[in-house]
Parts: sequence; C-alpha cells; structure tokens
Amino acid sequence: MKLCFLADADISKYEYICETYTWTGECPNAGNCPRYHSPDRLPYLWMIQRKKGGEWRVVPSSKLLEQSFCDLCDFETLQFPEDFREMLARITGEGKNRSMTFNRLSTPSYVEAAPGTPLNFYTQWVWYWQQRDGTYTPFIPGTLQYTLEEKYRKKQYLYYLRIEKLRLVVATHSSPMIQINQDSQQSTRIVRRPVFIFTDKLEAPTMSPLLLPDVPTYTCKVPEHWASVDHFQKFETVLLDGDSPEYSEVQRHFFWTMNVNKNRIVAIFRVQNPGLWDKYCSARRAMTPKGQAPKDVKERQLFHGTPTLQAARGICTNSFDFRRSGENVGTVWGKGAYFTTARYSDKFTNPIIVASGHPVRIMFLEGFSWAYTLGHPSYAKPPESDELNML
Repeated sequence: MKLCFLADADISKYEYICETYTWTGECPNAGNCPRYHSPDRLPYLWMIQRKKGGEWRVVPSSKLLEQSFCDLCDFETLQFPEDFREMLARITGEGKNRSMTFNRLSTPSYVEAAPGTPLNFYTQWVWYWQQRDGTYTPFIPGTLQYTLEEKYRKKQYLYYLRIEKLRLVVATHSSPMIQINQDSQQSTRIVRRPVFIFTDKLEAPTMSPLLLPDVPTYTCKVPEHWASVDHFQKFETVLLDGDSPEYSEVQRHFFWTMNVNKNRIVAIFRVQNPGLWDKYCSARRAMTPKGQAPKDVKERQLFHGTPTLQAARGICTNSFDFRRSGENVGTVWGKGAYFTTARYSDKFTNPIIVASGHPVRIMFLEGFSWAYTLGHPSYAKPPESDELNML
C-alpha cells in the first residue's frame, strides 16, 4: 500500500468536522467555530501518524478508506491492509513491514444533533451484530439503533435489553465490543460503523432506513440522574456503580436489618420506567397537603420481596398488580402489595439460579409518599382520612 500525505499542522486539535459548513457552505460561528471546516466539505476525513507522538497528516484517499470502513471490508478478508478495529495501516514493500496509526474525523453523531438542525447533517452510525456464519446484521428497529448510539455516546457501557425471549447485555467497554446472552453466557461481536455518504453533489444525504428520521420524544419528565431514556423498551434496568451514592444508599437500607456477614449484594439496578415514574409523581402531587410542595411530602424507603424473575419483570413493566394480592403474604392487614424491611421481605423471595450457577434473590426498594393507619383484612383500598369524614 502506498500513501502520500497532506500537511495540516492544526487538524489534530479538532474533535469534529462542522456539520453546518459541510452541507451549507456557511457557518454561523464563522472564525470562532470549534469544529474543523474541511476545504473539500467532506463530512469525514482520515489522518495517519507515521510514528508515535508524530504529526498527524491527512490521507488524500479518505473516500476509499471511508467506503471500506463503512462496508466492513476489514472483516471480509485477513489480507485487507487497513485494520479498522485497531486503527492501524500495514505498510509493506522494499523488505519492510510496519504499521502506522489511523484516526478518523467526522461530523458529530446524529444522536447529538443540535435543536433545529436536521439529523441528516450528522454522521449516521449503525450498529451490527455478528451471526454464527461471521456475517454482520444491523440491529432493528430504529429505536434500538438510536438507544444503542445514545448510550454509547453518553458512556453507558452496559445496556441490558430483552428481544423476544432473549435476555441480552451489550458491553461496549470491552475490546472487541460484545453482546452477551445472559442465560447461556455466550457472546457475539458487535461493531459500530457509519453509513457511507456519497459527496459528489454536496447535498445532505437522506437518513438511512435503518435509523430514525427524527429525534424521538417522550412526554414524561424523568430525574436528572437517570441514564438516557431507553427508546426501545418500556423500561430499562441500569446497573449502578458500586462507588455511587445511590448504590451506597440502597446498601445502607439493606444492611440496616440484614446480617452483613451472611448476605452479599450481587448487583443493584435502577429501574427506569418513565411511565411509572410519571404516575408516581402524579400520586405524590395528589397526596400533597394544601400549602405544601410535593418535595415536602414525607417518603420512606421500603422493600418488597419477589419469588421469581418473571414476577420481578412484571413489576418493572406495570408496577404492582393488586389483583394478585395475598398470593405470598396473605391479607391480614388488607388486600394489596406489602412493603417492609429487607429482613422481613427476604422471607418472601425464592432463590433463582443464574447462569453462573449461584442462587440469587430479588427485592425491590421503593420510595413512598405516605400516611398510615391500622389495617384490616377487609380493606381493599385505604380507608378514608379523618379530613374526609368531616364533610
């Protein structure tokens, strides 16, 4: 492979190519734009570094490299000179074999589109998974593509999802990136590549049919500390970092009544269901006394033990089904779901054997806006408060 280079001493300082200048020839930021204005108005360019720490140079054959990169050519033959997985170019000839480092500069990802700017001005990244025969198939539908890309860009490197009966986790922090079947523990490679853009006409391309044509929206306002909203699933379980304050808070509540020497927390997940969160906020507003703000309403953190993984998924999806109340705990204090300390809730869990062969038990920790009174087996709903009895 023979390469010639174009010098551009300042190009390595840029993170992105300017999408507006690329497709319109103008930029509202003019000389103050933090993004690179390519003279060729390409939405991508390739650079190469001859030696570690050396100067980055533009490769004039960027279009050829880009098309090979987008078409996954490096996976089709081991003789392909560019290794896009390691971003290396193998240079041979004259008895010498050496490698040089590649770098790719492009417009930002389409999931990072600025408000009011068309998505097709941005790089359209597509996610693929490897089949048994070695070929690569794109993830579908577009909502899943958008979710995978957004979580990757926001550095959420573990994404748990369910496709039909498969329980999967996408791990993008590993090299190579992989998709793991949680039941069999088998893994497959996944890759992320852009859609190749023909630039002869210098017209903004249409969006790929694999991707969403517009930014997805949701009406529910969610907590700021949540991970990006899952547009593919009704709810998502997000693994908490063991060093996070949120993890420590749940751990503290758990070991307040559980023996720390006899029990071990395997993992803590945050259940992110925007619809259920919206209902919770609505209920909290309804319980707020006049003259107070919802944030002033008292809340308690209580546990609920679940006997099966299926029951746990049902709660994550639709909350607690009071029609099935009493199946595990009886109705001594009324018909409904029961919440209490971790130690007492543990009595209503059953061990579930996971892929590792170890038994685990599942509990929920719920936050409640509350008022209380003495229960009775005949109660099918909370009794009327004293304030209502005065009417």
